[in-house]
Amino acid sequence: MTRSQLEADEACVLIVDDEEDVRESLRDVVEMAGCSAILAANAADALELLADRRPCLMVLDLLMPGMTGAEMLEKIRRDPALLTVPVVGGCLTTGGIVYPNVA
Repeated sequence: MTRSQLEADEACVLIVDDEEDVRESLRDVVEMAGCSAILAANAADALELLADRRPCLMVLDLLMPGMTGAEMLEKIRRDPALLTVPVVGGCLTTGGIVYPNVA
């Protein structure tokens, strides 16, 4: 199956965050809502998952080490196969919400 043939996984959310506690908390919320969750600890792992899966939504940490969420978002928005995946970006920490200055 090619990337262009992939359709969105119904009720599946990709959670991309470098903090394990945040990933697990978001997974719990997603599963309580009756959806399935796919977890990625970094942008590279998430991009690898996106080669085979098409979530109906992506929750993306914008301030990750290595490739940031903002850089990942730029990359996936250049891929026509990923343009239809909605993305919610932000910075959650176990200490609260961080609002970065992202250009």
